[in-house]
Amino acid sequence: RKLMDDTNDRLTIFTGPIYGDLDRNIYLGDNDSARVPSGFFKVICFRLKGGVGTEKLGVYAFAIFQDATVLQELKGRKTVKTNRNYQITITELQQLTGIDFGADLYNRNPLFYTDTGPRRMENNVNIFPERIPLNGATNMVVNTSDKRCDLTVLAQRRVIIAAAMINPVGNEATGEWISLHNLGSEPVDLEGLKLVDNKQRKTSLAGNLEPGFSIRLGAAMLGTIKLSNSGGGLMLHDPDQNDCVMDHVTWSGPDVEKLDEGVALVFGDG
Repeated sequence: RKLMDDTNDRLTIFTGPIYGDLDRNIYLGDNDSARVPSGFFKVICFRLKGGVGTEKLGVYAFAIFQDATVLQELKGRKTVKTNRNYQITITELQQLTGIDFGADLYNRNPLFYTDTGPRRMENNVNIFPERIPLNGATNMVVNTSDKRCDLTVLAQRRVIIAAAMINPVGNEATGEWISLHNLGSEPVDLEGLKLVDNKQRKTSLAGNLEPGFSIRLGAAMLGTIKLSNSGGGLMLHDPDQNDCVMDHVTWSGPDVEKLDEGVALVFGDG
């Protein structure tokens, strides 16, 4: 459905549910039920300064997924997590929803759906259709020519962000922590890896993480990173591998409210 238009015809937002083949139902009474969506989408269309015709049109599409049945890339590789925000292509959104958004919106979206030329690889685009995990708005792809950070397929991720103490008992400045876990069979050198929150506050890591082990990054190791009770995000980058996104997580205020004070939030699907 169309969510809103602004008063001077410069902005239009479409939003709605994404349904999958195996959606769950909740029963509200003997003869009343509601279908639970697999996710939700938002398409933002806005007027750009300059340009002529459709060049004045800017288009961004976003989705958040909450059901594993829709979390498969066309080639069968799992690339997205539940309860994470993504920038996606118009074509993929049309396939997920059955809605035809038209050629203009497709052409003005900056993400690639298929590999049709060398320019895609020049931008470090290595997975099609593109799904960009968002860490705030700072890593959005704004133009087709923007350089991308490589995204590691979930099954190949050796180090994951496993859990975080977002709402500790007592002083949050000293009680917050983040746990990383090594899923691989070899030690991982953490030297130079960067952990970045959704406000672009960051810290650099050091040391080795043995296979099957976790490391807890306490307040002294988090630098300026803060874990907001109202929602936030974290990304783990490897600067030595084209700033590869090794793992990423987000959380909402309701996620934190479900937990007792002093209980860590465990991140799944990774």
